[in-house]
Amino acid sequence: MRFVKLGIVVGAVFLSGCATVSSIEPLGERPKQVLQAEWAGTWLHQDHPVVIRVADPQQGQIEVAWVEEKQGALRLESYQIALRESGDWTFGNVLETDQPGRYDWAVVRKEQGQIVIWPPDPDRCAALVKSGAIPGAVEEGGDVVLDRLTPEQVLRVVSAEQGGCLSWTEPLVFFRLGR
Repeated sequence: MRFVKLGIVVGAVFLSGCATVSSIEPLGERPKQVLQAEWAGTWLHQDHPVVIRVADPQQGQIEVAWVEEKQGALRLESYQIALRESGDWTFGNVLETDQPGRYDWAVVRKEQGQIVIWPPDPDRCAALVKSGAIPGAVEEGGDVVLDRLTPEQVLRVVSAEQGGCLSWTEPLVFFRLGR
């Protein structure tokens, strides 16, 4: 469950069975400070409830956990997510466990009682990489790995006017159930 990992991610699978987008470092220029009262608690996505714990509010570190069935048994899944910001944008970043040195990421917006997450679209990101608009590589199988991005390149990633590479039409939405 890659999204729940990242989104909660914030990180279900971003786009299950599809190519992925990762980066060699977390997206965002600086840690986003988070408030316990706004983030901690139980949140519901259409598929699962998740629990968020604020691990380090100054560094934007949250932990997301949920239960899923694997091999006929229930298993607790838990991931650390680094929330970072660039301008008005917030990114959730999760270190990949199967690809050391790579981060799964998504754009995250926290609103009253809900968290909205927009994952990257592998095809759109691949097009930006192939055109030279952002640095990175498109691997065999279609996975995209972004290199270190400047603040201007981060804007290209999120900007619909500049092509962008987010899946704006398919956000993941979590609603707060309780603290």
